[in-house]
Amino acid sequence: MDFEVREYDANGQVLWAASKYVQLTKDYDALRRWYPVIRRGGVEWLETNREMAGDDSIRGGLLPPSWSAEDTGPMDHHYWDDMWAIAGLRELGRVLRDAGS
Repeated sequence: MDFEVREYDANGQVLWAASKYVQLTKDYDALRRWYPVIRRGGVEWLETNREMAGDDSIRGGLLPPSWSAEDTGPMDHHYWDDMWAIAGLRELGRVLRDAGS
């Protein structure tokens, strides 16, 4: 079977979790080590997928339709994808400000 799995909640969740870890531990060295991967796999990935959504998709959500709820039916816009993207980016911005970056 050949199909592309599109699930967009995990990238925002990782940004959120890494940010919360840094907020709780004040381990800014970890943030500096992780930042290249966080930026490429989280921030840039979300930005690219947002751009792929195009103007037609903005009515359905910030990110393109996904399989994030494969148990509920076909690919569709799922607002938790958007929520995790926003939460992850917001928290990452907060820790980057705290780190002085």
